[in-house]
Amino acid sequence: MSCKCENLEDKIKKYRHLRFKSIIEARKAKEPDEIFKELNIHNECCRKKIKQGYLKIIDEINEEKIINLILVSEKARPAALLQQVSDGQLRKLKRRFPNLIYTALLQKEEFSSYFVSRKKLPVRKTEEDSQIYTGRILGYQNPVNFRTQLARYFVHYWAINGEDKIDFYAEGIIFKSRYKSNKEKFAKALKPYGYTVEEEIKKNPKYKSKKELKEWQKQFSR
Repeated sequence: MSCKCENLEDKIKKYRHLRFKSIIEARKAKEPDEIFKELNIHNECCRKKIKQGYLKIIDEINEEKIINLILVSEKARPAALLQQVSDGQLRKLKRRFPNLIYTALLQKEEFSSYFVSRKKLPVRKTEEDSQIYTGRILGYQNPVNFRTQLARYFVHYWAINGEDKIDFYAEGIIFKSRYKSNKEKFAKALKPYGYTVEEEIKKNPKYKSKKELKEWQKQFSR
């Protein structure tokens, strides 16, 4: 009897989401069997197809990664963070952008994360928070420690090519009036590749007043 796995594409997406979510929240990926139990998938045939579909997805080079590597190579930003990169994908990226430095951040069996830069990464300062350090590497104008401080605004940039609209860059900022737009330099770097750039600044709906923020910060000082 042939194996029939219903809603396979949807199950692959859910598997990928839970796999990646576990890394973000716990810095450790859940084992496939744990996720399959969570999704109530017990058929071995379906499990195999889901794994194959998942590996195919993460092996593809998506447009957002390419856009950020172009920006780094064109000196429009100092570094980028590539997440969920497989060994095969990394080899393709290195062939396309051989002059960039790929620094491993988080390595797993199936994929890894890398900082990609033109120059050697700056050394982390003594007592510097990891989130502040990461923001500084990526060229954020006002790096924020999200454990103790909330960004008042979020800045988003999209690369547009025909009907495609790719969200390739975002950062949190405190003062909108002090923020220097990246739109012009991003657009200049991406124009030869057929992209235009759109910028948007929106207030963070979770931003707290100074009084609320002090109360919220207390939980991190206990």
